[in-house]
Formats: sequence, structure tokens, C-alpha cells
Amino acid sequence: MKTNQEFKNAAQASLKGNWAPVLVATIIMISVIFIFMGPYSALSTLAVNGKTVPVTFAAISYAMFAFGSLLVFSPMSVGYSYALYQLRSAGDQIVTVNTFRSGCRAYLRNVWGMFLMGLFVNLWSLLLIVPGFIKMYAYALTPYILIDHPELSANQA
Repeated sequence: MKTNQEFKNAAQASLKGNWAPVLVATIIMISVIFIFMGPYSALSTLAVNGKTVPVTFAAISYAMFAFGSLLVFSPMSVGYSYALYQLRSAGDQIVTVNTFRSGCRAYLRNVWGMFLMGLFVNLWSLLLIVPGFIKMYAYALTPYILIDHPELSANQA
């Protein structure tokens, strides 16, 4: 069994000379998160400062965040996970293109799989915090399973 240091050395070896594509893909992922979280975080800042926020604006902002993260960020996170996996295993250096290509390959399946993962983690978290954390780690490899095993349904992944 490999040690932690061996995994770390292998990861650094795969990134050697490939920092730019990984950095660009990471900046794109972070930008997408900020685009959808911007209005939602602005609302929480207003609520903390004691200002009133119209209920319609709050509902629209939250819906935009929820649907945006589901429809855009979920397949991108699946694609990003697979692109980094491809970089490590096959040395494929087109990380940004692979992020979008593999995330959109089975778009509805990826969105549904990530939705179910979030739903199950949230339902387990209703019991107490500890079961939610346990299931969060149990379902952590869902993006990889969605890509590696296209024959499985989203619920099976």
C-alpha cells in the first residue's frame, strides 16, 4: 500500500510542467462559483447589517444560486474531477477542455447524480451532523463513478 508521501510525490510529478492548464481550469471553476454565489452572499451580508431585503429579491437570488449550482456547477465539478484524473493517469494536458467535455458528455445523468448525492447527504444530516459527515465521505467519489462507469444509473453511482 502506498504511503501518503508516495501519493504526494506522484501528484507533484503529474503537475510538473502542467501548472498553467490546471490553474486556468481552477480559476474558471472558482469564477463560476462566485458568479452564482454573488447575489446570495450579498443578501446574507445585508441581513447581517440589519437592512431589510425584499422577499422577492431574496427568493429569486436563492433560486438563481440553487439552480445555477445544480445545472452549471454540478456537471463542471464532475468534469473537473475527471480532467484532473486524466492528467494524473494519462498525462492529458488539456484540463480546461476536458472539464467541459466530460462534464457535458452525459449532462442530465451528471446533474441528476450530483443532485442525488447532495440530497442524500442533506437527508442524512437531518438525523444529526455526524451521519451527514459520514455520508459526505461515503458519496465523495460520486463524480468519478459517474464518469468511469457510464453503464450505471445516477442513483447507482
